[in-house]
Amino acid sequence: MLEFDIFIPTKVLFGAGTLARLKSEAPKYGKKALIVTTGLRKTNTIQRVKDLLLEADLEFEVYDKVEGNPKAYNIDDAVALFKDTNCDFVIGVGGGSAMDSAKAVSVVAKNGGGILDYVPMPTAKRKGITEAYPIIAISTTAGTGSEVTMFAVVTIPDTHEKPGLGYPCMYPNLAIVDPELTLSMPPKVTAAVGIDTFFHAMENYLSKSANAFTDLFSLQAMKWVVTYLPRAYQNPQNVEARSYLHLANMIAGYSITIGSPATLHAISHAISGITDIPHGEALAMGSVAYLNYTWDADINRHAQVARLLDPTLVDQPDKAAARASSDSLKRFLNRLDLKADYKTLKLSDAQVKKIVQDIYIATPRIANQSRKDMTKEDIQKLIESAL
Repeated sequence: MLEFDIFIPTKVLFGAGTLARLKSEAPKYGKKALIVTTGLRKTNTIQRVKDLLLEADLEFEVYDKVEGNPKAYNIDDAVALFKDTNCDFVIGVGGGSAMDSAKAVSVVAKNGGGILDYVPMPTAKRKGITEAYPIIAISTTAGTGSEVTMFAVVTIPDTHEKPGLGYPCMYPNLAIVDPELTLSMPPKVTAAVGIDTFFHAMENYLSKSANAFTDLFSLQAMKWVVTYLPRAYQNPQNVEARSYLHLANMIAGYSITIGSPATLHAISHAISGITDIPHGEALAMGSVAYLNYTWDADINRHAQVARLLDPTLVDQPDKAAARASSDSLKRFLNRLDLKADYKTLKLSDAQVKKIVQDIYIATPRIANQSRKDMTKEDIQKLIESAL
């Protein structure tokens, strides 16, 4: 059996209405918070967070300029505000962009310098980080798992690279996972973030890092996404569906922390860095080509994925089911109106070559985690097959 380490230290408050507990929990982490968010201007979530902090007699500042695929300058600007106003803990409120940014802010504010001193990790000036300011993550989407992972991903505007960083000190101290906060997500966003959860689970299950422990999380997360994402997509106010998707999101986050995502994620981060497309959409676009390429690397596992997506394959032999995994996935994506190729991106030959190059600069840890080994040439062919 494969060896693995387990470290999932974040305290999680899960369930409808748990945001209210911020009032009693926040004072444990400091006296003045920096709220880091994309703004969430179409909801009252930020105002609710402010009100709860005021009720707890805490002070706060707000940095609400985080962009999708957060940029390096977003982190540095938020760090400056954190320091200038004497904050002592960070609250990330939103989806992965907001929570990733909060984690990055906590590390840079504690250890000095700018975010570019920390990424890409293999060549970073600052390494071996062990301290960060306390972090509270309040998730308003259900796709990234950022509320329970130690990772943050940042886009470097000058190079269009999208590297990540992650140290154990970056695990949020507290995650508030309140499915009611996801009810305002429109169907398109629901589909894009929900499919991110699916690919976290699927990629880990099909990766070299999969193990008996992560399989428990990966398989269950995939089952819940297949069952509940179409329901939430069709009826955004379905609280039960939202709750199971949020739980799937969280446990898929455990899968990729204890294990790892794989090459599809590396490709998708690089594509998002160049095109600024949402991460979930980038994953969906490359996923069918990815399964077409990898299905015979581990026939049993690919067959299991195919049967989760299409129960009619239960009676098919493993090889037939595994071969059908990409078609099964494409049909599932169609149900969610998600594109299953890169055609609309109109990537140039130069962009494809840069994507392949950036994978090994920004995300080398996951570049070759697939069970089928891939060279740079293989990855380029995989991308080109989806153009």
